[in-house]
Amino acid sequence: MPKEKEQYQPSPEEMEKAQEMADDIQNERGEEMMTEEQEERSEDRETTLEEGRKRGSEEEKELQREAFKEEMVEHILEGTRHPASFEASNFKERFNLSEDIQQQAAKKAMIERLSRGDTSDFFNLKKKFNIPDEFIASLEVQQAAKEGVEYWLYNRRGASDVAEEIKEQFNLPEEAFASLEVQQAAKEGMIDCLYDRDRDASDAIKMKKLFNLPEEFITSPEVQKAAKSRMLMRLDNSWGVVMSSALEIKDEFNLSEGAVQEVVSKAIAGRLSEGRVDLAVDIKEKFNVPEDIAQKIAKERIDILRSERNNENKINEIKKAFNLQ
Repeated sequence: MPKEKEQYQPSPEEMEKAQEMADDIQNERGEEMMTEEQEERSEDRETTLEEGRKRGSEEEKELQREAFKEEMVEHILEGTRHPASFEASNFKERFNLSEDIQQQAAKKAMIERLSRGDTSDFFNLKKKFNIPDEFIASLEVQQAAKEGVEYWLYNRRGASDVAEEIKEQFNLPEEAFASLEVQQAAKEGMIDCLYDRDRDASDAIKMKKLFNLPEEFITSPEVQKAAKSRMLMRLDNSWGVVMSSALEIKDEFNLSEGAVQEVVSKAIAGRLSEGRVDLAVDIKEKFNVPEDIAQKIAKERIDILRSERNNENKINEIKKAFNLQ
């Protein structure tokens, strides 16, 4: 039989060397894998940083645009108060903003002024910045126009005229004038107007009609008191009585007969105390004051004159005018 070949058995030194070689190969592969992962992570970080830089840059630009826009709004507001400086400032060149940003700034300034009842430059700015007609019908402008009406109604001269103008210029619907806020402003504005000697009473009457103020409000004690006060102002004037205005107030605010007689009696007594017998008689006749009431007022004035000296001529003039013996 052939001799069986002996199987090779590596020595311990060879086994150790082989293991070292295997470990080195494994380590090299591990390092290669780690390097690839690190490179991927590094690329991810760079991408994230770049995106962050872009976002930061865009946010910074947006903040800058907003700052410029706000400055331009103030510039427009100041310019409309001082037109000469506004025209000379070349604001478009100064801000170097896009047309869209300029329009946004102009719209904001226009709305702000309109909400304070100032329409003087609204349409000039609309034209200057090429703002489309649709802007007028926008909710923002309609709300600002309504607020502008309210602003004028609170104790400002010519409120009803301006309110009517705003309504027409901005096509405000009837619902806007019928809103709770506008109705309240109209009510308070009308009462303030009646009490204010420096304001035209016709403005209060126009408010009543323009805003369709309800009859129950017109006949309320607060309005009746204000109307009586205004009526007396029109009759209580030594240099001339505004009879037509007093009669109009009486009719428009449905003053009761008792209220009218109260006002007229005070007015007659006031004119007699000033020696204006002619005006006292005119008031008596225009308001159909009963003879007995007029004579009572005249007698009270005569009694005061008799307590003083040298008033016979004045007494005789009053007697004659009021048919007293």
